Amino acid sequence: MITHRSTPGEQPADGGIFPATGTYTEVHTPKVLAFTWTWETGHPMAGVETNIRIELSAQGKDTFELMTHFGLPSARRCWRARRN
Repeated sequence: MITHRSTPGEQPADGGIFPATGTYTEVHTPKVLAFTWTWETGHPMAGVETNIRIELSAQGKDTFELMTHFGLPSARRCWRARRN
């Protein structure tokens, strides 16, 4: 397993960052990359693990990217977490 740590662009009000961690679950170069995604302390969804799968395919001279983000909490839960 490969572990990654990201610092996404979304920022808290104090100008800091919301770090996230995860583990690569599927690596099939150059077509598929999948990993878990968990926001760390400070983010409204801290501790909630989700999964992201990125698939790449040739489309003529271009590359088509399909990103699927699954295991997300309900919209209602996200709204409540943002308000707290």
